[in-house]
Amino acid sequence: MHTFATPVTEQTIWRPPLRRLTVGLVMLVVATAFEALAVATSMPATVRELGHLDLYGWAFSAFLLTNLVGITVGGGESDRIGPARVISAGTLLFASGLVVSGFAPSMAVIVAGRALQGFGGGLLFSAAYAAIARAYRVEIQPRVLAVLSSDPGLGRSRCRRARDRARELALGVLGTRTHADPRDLARAAGPAHAAGRS
Repeated sequence: MHTFATPVTEQTIWRPPLRRLTVGLVMLVVATAFEALAVATSMPATVRELGHLDLYGWAFSAFLLTNLVGITVGGGESDRIGPARVISAGTLLFASGLVVSGFAPSMAVIVAGRALQGFGGGLLFSAAYAAIARAYRVEIQPRVLAVLSSDPGLGRSRCRRARDRARELALGVLGTRTHADPRDLARAAGPAHAAGRS
């Protein structure tokens, strides 16, 4: 006598009810990856226009420092109020930082905007992992983590032409390497940098 096990519908990350969450998490990762790429490409031209080469490093350091704080705060808040609200707050702060930096009249304001972005990004990072722990079964969590880990690389691969074009534009503005030595940036900055230091 043959017995057949009752088929069990396998939970997958790309089918309801998890599909929307998976797509949302992927979009968050891709957006932050594109933002990091854009900042690294455009910052030399920004320094040339606004001056204050001494704050060049702080545009990146401020983001990383507040990102650590945001990760710490976001983890606790995700446990307390749930990851959905933390993701909403993180998205709002991250977008606000983009707006502040985009309309910044000086490098100091850009650093402040980057700090705001970093905090929002930290909230998003923690809340995303909290959402994975809550919504996905343990056996499929590695699949989600693999997808999120591969997205930045896929994004860079697929937008290589756009990235190279943006770099060419930055080189045209600066007349030097995109990831240049600070002395080269200072020479490229010219009068604007001198005015910023005065």
